[in-house]
Amino acid sequence: MEAVFYIVLAEIVHHSSHHGYVYIWECVFAENDLISHSLFNSVTWLYHKVELLYHSLDPCEHKSCMPVVRILMRSGSQEFEQVTDYAKGLNKTDQLDFSFDPPGNIQIVDPGHLGQLYINWTLPASLQNRTDCEIRFELQYFNTYEGEWTTIRTRLQSYSAQFDLEKNVHVRIQTILRGPCSGSKETKSPPAEVLQKPPGVDFPGTKIKGLSCIFHQKEYMNCTWHKGHRTPPQATYCLYFWHRKMGHAMECPKYIRSHGHRSGCSFPGSSLLEFTEFNVCVNGSSEGDLLQPAYFTLQLQNHVKPGVIDTLHLKTLPEGAVRLEWAPPKGRIPEACLEFEVESSPEGTGGLKVKNVTRKTHFTASPPGPCKSLCFRVKSRVHEFCSDASFWSDWSHPRCLSGNC
Repeated sequence: MEAVFYIVLAEIVHHSSHHGYVYIWECVFAENDLISHSLFNSVTWLYHKVELLYHSLDPCEHKSCMPVVRILMRSGSQEFEQVTDYAKGLNKTDQLDFSFDPPGNIQIVDPGHLGQLYINWTLPASLQNRTDCEIRFELQYFNTYEGEWTTIRTRLQSYSAQFDLEKNVHVRIQTILRGPCSGSKETKSPPAEVLQKPPGVDFPGTKIKGLSCIFHQKEYMNCTWHKGHRTPPQATYCLYFWHRKMGHAMECPKYIRSHGHRSGCSFPGSSLLEFTEFNVCVNGSSEGDLLQPAYFTLQLQNHVKPGVIDTLHLKTLPEGAVRLEWAPPKGRIPEACLEFEVESSPEGTGGLKVKNVTRKTHFTASPPGPCKSLCFRVKSRVHEFCSDASFWSDWSHPRCLSGNC
């Protein structure tokens, strides 16, 4: 079999008139040739030809023309002949000589993961036996969390994405061709579109309100809610959750109760997973009628609240300044992910409070002055390099240093 290096075209484009001056050249090497040396000489020769052609074009005046050299490698004489025939017929205004369809049989599958849906489609029938083009797909779906369209390109025929099941699921997909069959241009089919509406509700006004989830010390999480304004007194809410390490959704392991009714859920650390979608659905029933469901998608690393700092240590430095030291709060939060707010104020009420934020576990304050006492307290949270949001911990107990008179 021969090894072929084929220079497809050297082209000069005049931008003002959009005329193309095309020079086509072929070069075939046998297997026993010194290919790298021959190819280098051949390309150099071609560039020389292009340069001569470039400078011979009076309308160009050099500044408005752009030389282009494209190199394509192929092996095998049969494939080489196909490429050669295509290149000789190349024209900048060539269009496809056949039409093709968007993907078919689009399906939106809900496996019960509380919002993680699977989108499947098939190759259009008109392209089932097409081998002279690369086939890809462009999937667009409306991201209701961001309020905009998300675009994905893939060679696969399936994709998984997160959706809010209380809102429309809107998807559109196009087939994309690129290669000899499309004149080496990227060409798209018309879009195929699917709009799936959420199911109707039996009992509007019964959806829970004000879901709040706090991941305490990264050890356990409590989520609480308020009932809907039309929820009957005898109604019972149920919470289900899912993340990617779970085979199927599960019910709340331990409900929180208020006045005899379910008003929240407590999750042990073993059931939680960070840095992925943590999907929650709260639904329920009342005397056979289904309550309006509510769906939520959480990122648990953004709901962390550290514990209270236990002990503060104060000492006076030789120059009179005050040094405050403390240990990070207990729990599973890495110390490197914490920042601290230090509040200092004169003992008693009415004094000016000074606040400083630091990532160290110590702080030095200016001397309080003679006969004056200075009090400190500290709280912490996860900083911006470990999460997008977090809760401040509660304040530590204050610690005061009495002034000397």
